[in-house]
Amino acid sequence: WYQRRVRAKERPDLEATKAQLTKQQNDFKITLKGLEDNLLSRLSSAEGNFLGDTELLENLEITKKTANEIEIQVAQAKETEVAINEAREFYRPCAARGSLLYFIMNDLNKINPLYQFSLKAFNVIFHNAMERAEPAEELKQRVENLIDSLTYSVFVYTTRGLFEADKIIFTSQMTFQILLARKEIDPVELDFLL
Repeated sequence: WYQRRVRAKERPDLEATKAQLTKQQNDFKITLKGLEDNLLSRLSSAEGNFLGDTELLENLEITKKTANEIEIQVAQAKETEVAINEAREFYRPCAARGSLLYFIMNDLNKINPLYQFSLKAFNVIFHNAMERAEPAEELKQRVENLIDSLTYSVFVYTTRGLFEADKIIFTSQMTFQILLARKEIDPVELDFLL
C-alpha cells in the first residue's frame, strides 16, 4: 500500500500507464470474447457447406485479423508492463521502511497502553515526510532521501509523545529493527545482547 502511495507521488505517470494497460487488457478480452461468440453463432447457424457462405468467411477473416492485431498489442503491453514493474520496484525500500516504522510505533502500546498511534496519523506523517524529502537527480538517491525523511519524521513525531524513560527503548527498538531489515546485524547476536 505504501509502495503505491510513494509511486503515485513520485511517478504518477507510471501509475497512469499501469491503469491504462490494465484497462486496455480488459478491453482486448472483451473484444476477443465478442468476436468468438459472433463466430460461434454464425458457425452454428450455418447450414450445409459453410465454405460457400461468403459472409461467414469474411467474418472469419475479420476475426482472424483482429485477433492477430490484438495479439501484437498484448505482446507490446506485456513488454511495457515489465518495464513499468521494474521502475516501480525502485520504491519498494521506501515502502518497506514505512511499514517497519508503523509496526514499531504500533507496538509501543506493549510498553505503555497510553501509546496509541493510528494508521491515519501515520499516513499523514508518511505524506509529509515525502513532501519534505530533498529532491535528487538520481532515483537511488531520491529513494534514500525519502527513507531518511520518513525515518526522521516518524522519530520526531513519536518521541514527542513518549515519556522520557521510554524514548531510549523506542530509539533502540527502531535502530535494531532497521539494522535487522538491512541485514547489518546478526539476529543471534541481537538476541544475545537483549
